Amino acid sequence: MESLTDYAILFNSMQEVDSDLRALMEALRLNQTAVSREAQVSQATVSRALKGGVRVRRGRGYIRLCNYIQKQRDKGMFPKTGNSHVHEAIDRIWSASKLHADAVAKVVEALDDCARRG
Repeated sequence: MESLTDYAILFNSMQEVDSDLRALMEALRLNQTAVSREAQVSQATVSRALKGGVRVRRGRGYIRLCNYIQKQRDKGMFPKTGNSHVHEAIDRIWSASKLHADAVAKVVEALDDCARRG
Protein backbone atom coordinates (compact mmCIF):
# COMPACT_ATOMS: atom_id res chain seq x y z
CA MET A 1 0.00 0.00 0.00
CA GLU A 2 1.30 3.47 -0.80
CA SER A 3 1.68 5.95 2.01
CA LEU A 4 -1.12 8.23 0.79
CA THR A 5 -3.53 5.32 0.84
CA ASP A 6 -2.34 4.49 4.35
CA TYR A 7 -2.93 8.10 5.32
CA ALA A 8 -6.36 8.17 3.73
CA ILE A 9 -7.48 5.12 5.66
CA LEU A 10 -6.15 6.54 8.93
CA PHE A 11 -7.55 9.96 8.06
CA ASN A 12 -11.00 8.50 7.42
CA SER A 13 -11.04 6.64 10.70
CA MET A 14 -9.78 9.54 12.81
CA GLN A 15 -11.83 12.50 11.72
CA GLU A 16 -14.59 13.77 9.57
CA VAL A 17 -13.49 14.82 6.11
CA ASP A 18 -16.19 17.44 5.57
CA SER A 19 -14.43 20.33 7.33
CA ASP A 20 -11.16 19.83 5.45
CA LEU A 21 -12.98 19.47 2.16
CA ARG A 22 -14.92 22.69 2.81
CA ALA A 23 -11.69 24.51 3.73
CA LEU A 24 -10.05 23.26 0.54
CA MET A 25 -13.01 24.28 -1.60
CA GLU A 26 -13.08 27.73 -0.04
CA ALA A 27 -9.31 28.27 -0.33
CA LEU A 28 -9.20 27.18 -3.97
CA ARG A 29 -12.65 28.60 -4.81
CA LEU A 30 -13.83 25.26 -6.16
CA ASN A 31 -17.35 23.89 -6.39
CA GLN A 32 -18.27 20.22 -6.03
CA THR A 33 -17.99 19.58 -9.76
CA ALA A 34 -14.50 21.07 -9.94
CA VAL A 35 -13.34 19.05 -6.91
CA SER A 36 -14.75 15.86 -8.38
CA ARG A 37 -12.92 16.52 -11.64
CA GLU A 38 -9.63 17.34 -9.86
CA ALA A 39 -9.85 14.35 -7.51
CA GLN A 40 -11.11 12.03 -10.26
CA VAL A 41 -14.18 11.00 -8.27
CA SER A 42 -17.89 11.39 -8.87
CA GLN A 43 -19.66 14.54 -7.77
CA ALA A 44 -21.82 12.29 -5.59
CA THR A 45 -18.70 11.20 -3.65
CA VAL A 46 -17.87 14.84 -2.98
CA SER A 47 -21.45 15.55 -1.93
CA ARG A 48 -21.53 12.59 0.48
CA ALA A 49 -18.21 13.65 2.01
CA LEU A 50 -19.54 17.18 2.57
CA LYS A 51 -22.53 15.79 4.46
CA GLY A 52 -20.09 14.77 7.18
CA GLY A 53 -19.85 11.90 9.55
CA VAL A 54 -17.30 9.15 9.78
CA ARG A 55 -17.85 6.67 6.99
CA VAL A 56 -17.85 2.95 7.58
CA ARG A 57 -17.49 2.08 3.91
CA ARG A 58 -14.25 3.27 2.37
CA GLY A 59 -14.67 2.87 -1.36
CA ARG A 60 -12.02 3.74 -3.91
CA GLY A 61 -13.65 7.07 -4.69
CA TYR A 62 -13.69 8.13 -1.06
CA ILE A 63 -10.05 7.13 -0.57
CA ARG A 64 -9.14 8.93 -3.79
CA LEU A 65 -10.89 12.06 -2.48
CA CYS A 66 -9.01 11.86 0.83
CA ASN A 67 -5.74 11.41 -1.06
CA TYR A 68 -6.56 14.49 -3.13
CA ILE A 69 -7.22 16.51 0.03
CA GLN A 70 -3.92 15.36 1.53
CA LYS A 71 -1.98 16.15 -1.65
CA GLN A 72 -3.43 19.67 -1.65
CA ARG A 73 -2.51 20.08 2.01
CA ASP A 74 1.04 18.85 1.29
CA LYS A 75 1.29 21.49 -1.46
CA GLY A 76 0.25 24.13 1.07
CA MET A 77 -2.92 24.87 -0.89
CA PHE A 78 -5.12 25.50 2.12
CA PRO A 79 -4.71 26.32 5.79
CA LYS A 80 -4.18 23.49 8.22
CA THR A 81 -7.10 22.57 10.39
CA GLY A 82 -6.92 22.80 14.15
CA ASN A 83 -6.06 19.15 14.58
CA SER A 84 -3.58 18.82 11.71
CA HIS A 85 -0.71 18.59 14.19
CA VAL A 86 -2.26 15.32 15.39
CA HIS A 87 -2.22 13.95 11.85
CA GLU A 88 1.37 15.08 11.35
CA ALA A 89 2.41 13.31 14.55
CA ILE A 90 0.68 10.11 13.44
CA ASP A 91 2.34 10.37 10.02
CA ARG A 92 5.77 10.56 11.69
CA ILE A 93 5.33 7.30 13.60
CA TRP A 94 2.82 5.30 11.55
CA SER A 95 4.12 2.10 9.97
CA ALA A 96 0.65 0.58 9.40
CA SER A 97 1.70 -2.47 11.39
CA LYS A 98 -0.51 -4.20 13.93
CA LEU A 99 2.09 -3.37 16.59
CA HIS A 100 1.82 0.35 15.87
CA ALA A 101 -1.98 0.18 15.65
CA ASP A 102 -2.12 -1.48 19.08
CA ALA A 103 0.31 1.05 20.57
CA VAL A 104 -1.57 4.06 19.17
CA ALA A 105 -4.87 2.60 20.39
CA LYS A 106 -3.44 2.22 23.91
CA VAL A 107 -2.28 5.83 23.96
CA VAL A 108 -5.67 7.07 22.74
CA GLU A 109 -7.51 4.94 25.29
CA ALA A 110 -5.26 6.23 28.08
CA LEU A 111 -5.91 9.84 27.04
CA ASP A 112 -9.63 9.14 26.87
CA ASP A 113 -9.51 7.71 30.38
CA CYS A 114 -7.67 10.81 31.63
CA ALA A 115 -10.21 13.10 29.97
CA ARG A 116 -13.11 11.29 31.62
CA ARG A 117 -11.52 11.57 35.04
CA GLY A 118 -11.08 15.26 34.45
